[in-house]
Formats: sequence, C-alpha cells, structure tokens
Amino acid sequence: MPTLAFDIQWNEGLVRPVEVIAPDGLICTAMFPAPTGAATVETIWVTGNAIMLALNKMLAATPAFQHRAQGVNDGVMATFNMGGVNQFGEKFGLHLMDPLAGGSAAFPNRDGVNAGGPITSPVSAIADVERNEQVAPLFYLHRRLAKDTGGPGRYRGGLAAEVAFSVGGVEEVQALVMTHGAEVPNSRGLNGGYPGATVIQSFGRGGIDNGRPKSTNFEIFGPKPGLMPMTRRDVFAVSWQGGGGYGDPLERDPSDVARDIASGAVSPQAATAVYGVVWNNTVDEPATKRRRDEIRAGRIAGGSGTGETFDGKPLASLGPHLHIGRDARGWFVFSSAGRVLARGSTAWRQGAHRATSDSLRPNTA
Repeated sequence: MPTLAFDIQWNEGLVRPVEVIAPDGLICTAMFPAPTGAATVETIWVTGNAIMLALNKMLAATPAFQHRAQGVNDGVMATFNMGGVNQFGEKFGLHLMDPLAGGSAAFPNRDGVNAGGPITSPVSAIADVERNEQVAPLFYLHRRLAKDTGGPGRYRGGLAAEVAFSVGGVEEVQALVMTHGAEVPNSRGLNGGYPGATVIQSFGRGGIDNGRPKSTNFEIFGPKPGLMPMTRRDVFAVSWQGGGGYGDPLERDPSDVARDIASGAVSPQAATAVYGVVWNNTVDEPATKRRRDEIRAGRIAGGSGTGETFDGKPLASLGPHLHIGRDARGWFVFSSAGRVLARGSTAWRQGAHRATSDSLRPNTA
C-alpha cells in the first residue's frame, strides 16, 4: 500500500485481489519440529523487507514511477522486554517500542527521513521518554540520532535512533534482549546505495553510580543474548538500523556531505572512506577528486563481467547504471561503462567485481 498506492486509505478490501502463496515448510511457515519464535518482530519483519525491496526494484525499472522507488526502511524491530515489580509495587511487563525509530530509506531525489520508522506500519509511533519513565522503572541516559547509521548513497538513508538506559525506582528487573540484523544489515539500499548500519547492542555492568553514568566496560551482545537480570547500576545501550541509501555514494554532492558532517549525521572518517570526501575542517576539493578516482579504480581492479563490451543504446534500464541490451546472441545486462555483466538473465551480480571493506562503525557503546 505505501509503495504502490500511497494515496489510498488502508482498508480490508484492498487485500481481496491479493493471493499469498506460502506453502508449509518455508522459514515463515515453519512446521514442527522446526524451532520458531518472535514471528512478528523477526520472520514477518524480514519477509516484509524482501517484499518491499522487490516492489521498489520494479518501480525503479519503470520510468513513470522511478521517482517513488526507495530501498528498505527500518529493517529491524529489535526487542527489549522488561518485567518484574515496578516503582509502584505492581507487577509489570514492558515491550519497548523505541526500536521503531529506525531510519527510512532514501529516494532518487532526496534523503531518507531520520527515525522515520517502518513503511509497512500505517501509524508507527514511540512514546516520549518521560512517559516511558512514568509507567515503567526506566531511567534514560539518552535517546538521540546515531551517527553513520543511514545507508550511504547519492542520497543518504535516514539515521536511526539510539538509546541508553538503566533501571529507575527499583533495585532489579528481568530484561529480555533479542534482535536480528546485528550481524547483517537488513535495510538494503537501491541502485548502488549502501545498506543502513547493523544493530549494535551492549551491556555495561556497574555503569551507573547514584544515578550518574560512570566509566565501565561494555559487553557487546550478539543478536540473542536472551533473559538476564538488570539492576539500577547497569546500562543497556543500543543503536538500530538506518534506512538504505539510493545511488552511488561517490555521486553525492560534496556540499551535502559537508552538511552531514556539520550536523553530526556522518563522521569525517566515513565521509572519506565511503563518500570519498576528504575533510580538513572543510571539503578539500583536489584531495576529494583524487580519493574518488582511487575508489573507482579499486572497484574494477580485479576485472569483471563476461569480458564483452557494448556501446549501443539500451532497450530498458534496471537503474541509472544498469541497462538491458540485445544483439544477435540474445539479451544481456550491461553497465553505463559498456561492460556486459550477464547474458540471458538479470543476475548481473555474477559478473560484477566484488570487494569487502571493514565496518565503519566501531562496536563500542
């Protein structure tokens, strides 16, 4: 609905012409004795990510609708549950909704919305910090936008939020922590845009002294540390996934990167490593050109494609730099540089040069 018919109100009649084919035995239709759990915040969430990415790829390949295409919004719903006896002496249970404040994906002509939330939910909302502290024994140290979480691109994905909090008003509660997307990003970018950041969650025992934070060692959690005691002296910290970027980060206007650095959305390190923008309290234009040329050269250093080239006109386009052509041997996918990446299918990644890079965001609280 939000992608194909954003101007129509949500209603039950819209699903009547839709047929969902999901035979038993899939990951999302698991059968006994397969282990299951967290369906609504994990399996359903990543299934929705896959569907939204497929729909947006179709939009991106359709000239009339290209302006509405985007990557994946808020690719994860990280779970933090808390239970026990609250500050009023009552039994309580809390499912924190703050993780809905992930970033939304970028569009072909603008950046994503910071903390924009998921597109598959019609009225996503999170409570004020003060309201959460009023109804549950929570004590926030911060809730803010997290630097370098938006997916890099010509247009940047929206930043995700991050929080750190302890227990307030009681001595101890039970906390349940689990997520996906701590090892692999789910907020995919589109047409060369990079994904948003992975979830980073950590726990600091003894990080609070008389209501004030103090220096302590934080344990970096994996995706599912599970149930644990949490006291008023401990701190849980987590940042979520930003939205996917759109387009090649090397095509982002350096002046936009400069504004990102000034606002705290992007670090100078990420500006240089990903966007190719060299920052010395201002954009160093000659150094930026050299850095971007260096990154582009590194992308093709290993060779790619079928070894063929094509200099004709495309029949259609899959994106701004991926096109479909045809010759006497059949149809194929080629890049804007004229390199044929795949023949007989759209599996162009098989012919693309592959490279890996270190994470830009350190796993520290």
